[in-house]
Amino acid sequence: MLFFKESALRMRKSSGSLPLGTTTLFTKWLCSSNPSQHPDDYVVIIICGLQRHLVLCRATDKSWTSLPGGDYYEDIIHYEGKFYAVRKNGSIESWDFAFSFPKRRDVATVKVVGLPCKKKYLIKTSEYLLLVGRSVRYQEIDSFNGFYKTLGFDVFKLEEEEQGGNTTKPSWVQVKNIGDNVLFLGESESISLRELPECSEDCIYFTDDDEGARLNINTLLGGRDLGVFSIQDGIIKPYYPNNARRLFPRPIRLQLLTPPVWFAE
Repeated sequence: MLFFKESALRMRKSSGSLPLGTTTLFTKWLCSSNPSQHPDDYVVIIICGLQRHLVLCRATDKSWTSLPGGDYYEDIIHYEGKFYAVRKNGSIESWDFAFSFPKRRDVATVKVVGLPCKKKYLIKTSEYLLLVGRSVRYQEIDSFNGFYKTLGFDVFKLEEEEQGGNTTKPSWVQVKNIGDNVLFLGESESISLRELPECSEDCIYFTDDDEGARLNINTLLGGRDLGVFSIQDGIIKPYYPNNARRLFPRPIRLQLLTPPVWFAE
């Protein structure tokens, strides 16, 4: 997450200033193409504010524009020339920027049944677009502290059914196997890679991206919910040995167990 002064960003709606505070919370940035390679043809879209709404700016724009449609967006991704966004309630939409004003289309709503779904991620592989739902269990210790643990993940694949007349009907189909793909989940970026001898295929590598725990100085248990989830077996294995927390004093321990950042070379 990034914090920026509103005055430095000149963030405005087409009809006036955005209702932002002195400091604006940016959850995620996304660019349609590399600005250094396409300086006059790119779009930047951001999840921002406490209500996590969408704003955009084209290369030739002089101000930011707030996109209509809602708030509480959890993730965005650029896929096959369009931006896809998923909201907290599971609804997914696409935005086409080939028009003078972005054209919005409701894709589908995914409801993860059974376990409580805490967060959703959008990931593109070399073949398709995936939606991953993360199920988490919470247990309150006292009025200041709580315990949370990831229990599992549900994976869905976007399928487009041809309807005739160059139209398609999108739907999300749950999958139980992603082949030799390896997924890396994170709040700022999620990626899919293949043929990694150091990693287990058909698995999800996840970090502790609970921003509430990280921002709350009273929380004692943040930065620990990370591991490797086998999609086929439904089993989670830890990154670190079980005695890692006993080997280091608490201040060092929390630094060691803060979420890593994924890099693709």
